[in-house]
Amino acid sequence: NYAISFTPGNLTVSDVAQTASVLSAAGGLGSPGSVVRVMLSLAVPTSYAIDALTFGVTVTPQNGAPNLTAPMGFSLDSSVGGSQLIASGNSPSVIGVFYQSSGPALTGSLHLGDVLVTIPAAATVGQTYTVHIYNTSAAVSSQSVALSAGADSTLTVAAVYLVGDV
Repeated sequence: NYAISFTPGNLTVSDVAQTASVLSAAGGLGSPGSVVRVMLSLAVPTSYAIDALTFGVTVTPQNGAPNLTAPMGFSLDSSVGGSQLIASGNSPSVIGVFYQSSGPALTGSLHLGDVLVTIPAAATVGQTYTVHIYNTSAAVSSQSVALSAGADSTLTVAAVYLVGDV
């Protein structure tokens, strides 16, 4: 993107920093042994679009929580057309995702999908995990588009009950 300014006798063309799209993870609650869906939201600024993106997610135990023992997964939102490729990391707490649109490029604010995290059965109520998005990249028509990771979020181990469980 460029900015052009003109004053009599002078034409100036300069680069304009691209406004970054942001990929964010919502925090969540889950009981020991359950699978928690950590929602990923994508915010693409007006006049920009994305048709491919990659990112990594780590889930790190805090305050004495046990390490994850089951590999994480990813579920693409059904309203987002496209394909995904999932790569497990070198531990269950790491996942990489590649997404390619099969229709119109992504614009505006949307739910991209969910990272599926299994809370270890040994976890206790009150323990937490930090969800961190990293190594973000995006493109539209094979041209790079700025994509930033949102702030880290917290996954909290809680006693979660459904109506009728009591």
